[in-house]
Amino acid sequence: MVRAVLDSSAIIALSQLGYLDRLRGIFSEALVPRAVYEEICFRGRGLVGERELSEAIEAGLISVRDVRNRVLVNALLDPLGLGEAETMALALEESADYAVLDDKLARRRA
Repeated sequence: MVRAVLDSSAIIALSQLGYLDRLRGIFSEALVPRAVYEEICFRGRGLVGERELSEAIEAGLISVRDVRNRVLVNALLDPLGLGEAETMALALEESADYAVLDDKLARRRA
C-alpha cells in the first residue's frame, strides 16, 4: 500500500497535464491537507486544479485530511508556506510513503 500526500503545486501540475486521475495507478491512497484543499478550491476558484481536485475528491481518488500537529506546522512555517508545511506534517502523521512537493526548500526539509 503506497500512500502519498500532495501539495498544491503537484495537484495543479497534474491537473494541467490531465493526469490527476492517474494517481490511482500510482498510489493506493492520495491525501491532501486542508490548507492545500482550501488554497486550490477556495483561493484558486476558477483556476486550473479547482475543478479537477473537487472531482477527484468526489470520486474518492483523493482524501482531504486535517493536520493534528499544529506545533509542527507552525515550526515549518518559517520560511515555508502553509500548504507545504501541512503537506510535510500530514505525511509524518499518516506515515505516508511520499510527500509530493515541488518547493526546493520544502524538499530539503522533508
